[in-house]
Amino acid sequence: VETSIDLFQWDGMSCWNIDVTENAHKWFQKHKKKNRALCERVIRRLTLLSTGRWPYVLCKRLKSKSTSCSLYETKVDGASRIIWEVALSFSPRRSSTDQSYCEQVIRVWDIVLDHDNLSRAIEQVIERIEKSHLRGQECALYSEIDTSKSEMIHLEDNVGKLKIPRVFPMRQQVISCTESGTSNPSGKAQHFHPASDDPRQFTLLKFYELNAGAVKMLLDGQDDNTDLPFTPGPKEHEIIHFQSKPQRSILLMGRSGTGKTTCLVFRMWAQYASYLDDSKGPQPNQLFVTKNDVLRREVQRSFKNMGMAWRRRSEEVKNN
Repeated sequence: VETSIDLFQWDGMSCWNIDVTENAHKWFQKHKKKNRALCERVIRRLTLLSTGRWPYVLCKRLKSKSTSCSLYETKVDGASRIIWEVALSFSPRRSSTDQSYCEQVIRVWDIVLDHDNLSRAIEQVIERIEKSHLRGQECALYSEIDTSKSEMIHLEDNVGKLKIPRVFPMRQQVISCTESGTSNPSGKAQHFHPASDDPRQFTLLKFYELNAGAVKMLLDGQDDNTDLPFTPGPKEHEIIHFQSKPQRSILLMGRSGTGKTTCLVFRMWAQYASYLDDSKGPQPNQLFVTKNDVLRREVQRSFKNMGMAWRRRSEEVKNN
């Protein structure tokens, strides 16, 4: 069954979304040239996980000290394991300007490859994940979601149990703990985004959604410095897709490193991609102006990477 899986047939075919961390992304960059067969097998295993059918070989529960995360491992071969989590993540595809939603996803934290001491390597990854969750809980920002019906759905079919991800409405804005207090409204729960496990850094982690375009970039990308477009958060999503009526300029303010330029690039690409998908109306005229030449090149590279992911995704959809 595994060998018959089309590596690039993702969009519209998967029950679960697959998010990968920067560590998993770097693993593909490191191994795609010297061991492409292993990389393809990892993608095929993730494809099987995305269907919602999880036999023990794909879904072995891992012990964790943290009660806020459900960790699993998937065996790739004798020396390789995929370490992943059933996590809650903001869902741009389900959200609108009126209501934000989060959904359960498969979050791939790392691919462990160790011929000498596989167990110890897995333990180190678990420790890093636990630190990321703990540091996220120290953040002053969180989302409010309704987890009163948070159990995973199990549907019986001819193959066995099919696990369906749950979807929950969430607050449109990420709120400050200092404003909301410590008490939770009835039926509401606090959801903290994982943060960097490095004590010297004070940033939330970015995750990248796998789709046909992203998989093709992971396996066939010639440039090792190519970045995958990450999944924006609820506030970023609101800014990216905000439409003022009547149309007017937008003033976006924030400290350095808070994501202003990132939102701008995503907003530019969202408008351009909408034109490419529909081919209706005039092509948007866009101009990015800055006095910093390094920033100009970074914005150009990010916009180009989004275009590469879109083109490769479109090519696979047309071929299928």
